[in-house]
Amino acid sequence: MQMLDTKSIVALALCNRQLFADANGTFAFKFATPLSIFDDELRYEHSLLRFHMNRDCDNAEFLLMHQSYQVRITCLRIEFDYDIKTSKTLIKRLADVLATNRTLTRMDVRNDSFDDEDAFHVAHALSKNTTLQGFFLSSTIMSESAVAIICAAIMSNQTLTSLHLPFIGSRTHIATHVANMLAANKTLTRLSIGSNYIGDLGLALIANALKQNATLQTLRISCNGITSAGMIQHLVPVLVINKTLTDLSVTENNIGNKGFLALANVCTINPTLCRLDLNWCNITDDAVVQFLNVCQAFKNENVKFAINSITHTRFKEEEMQRAKQCKHLV
Repeated sequence: MQMLDTKSIVALALCNRQLFADANGTFAFKFATPLSIFDDELRYEHSLLRFHMNRDCDNAEFLLMHQSYQVRITCLRIEFDYDIKTSKTLIKRLADVLATNRTLTRMDVRNDSFDDEDAFHVAHALSKNTTLQGFFLSSTIMSESAVAIICAAIMSNQTLTSLHLPFIGSRTHIATHVANMLAANKTLTRLSIGSNYIGDLGLALIANALKQNATLQTLRISCNGITSAGMIQHLVPVLVINKTLTDLSVTENNIGNKGFLALANVCTINPTLCRLDLNWCNITDDAVVQFLNVCQAFKNENVKFAINSITHTRFKEEEMQRAKQCKHLV
């Protein structure tokens, strides 16, 4: 079996197709029949091959290895149409591939509908795979039980370090299962659950899980209906004592001035948290003026706050200069 070494890596080959490499070592698909499986948008992005499945892929079979070649696969992104008749079969095949593959390190799956059966197949694959480090799952229609199945599989997973679950629901129960997973998992360093509208109650669950987690370094909870009261009551007390989280994104939540200053005060106590993204959080110039005084007491001189709502209209000349020169504002 011939091993082909390349930086541009093919993610999937389909039956009845041949895989070839040009003089530069770039892989592509050579179709023996008309291009009906893929749409016209088949493109390489570094080591990631992204493609979109059309509705006429009834007989598609996923293969990670062509008979003549062994291809090292690192990244895969696949998007399904919500009305593909064979989407369940395709997801099962994809899960079967993931269960046995030993080179894939990142997988992105985006499907408009993702039910318990789909979740079971993916969860089984996650329990078997030993190399996957990053997993991205997005679905606009996903039941609570499906979320529970996926999170239960990740609880004991020992290889995943990055998990992204955006747009999987708009209910607090999403946070319930994610929090249970976060409290038990020992390898995740990056978690993103943006645009699920978990609210302040969901934030309380995530914050409580952080008390039991000693590995998470990046938490992204953007666009989740979180208020300044929820931030101050639930997350801020945990951040004061947390020793691992360095990066926090709460963009597009109604954090406001009080929540912003509460997070700033965390940095005067805990030197670990050093990157905070508060864009689109309803922060005004008045709070920034107070921040300019608070930041002088930061324990870590590399702390950066990203805020895009500063207008400078309420600043005095001296305050404006201080704001522009402040190394903690980006």
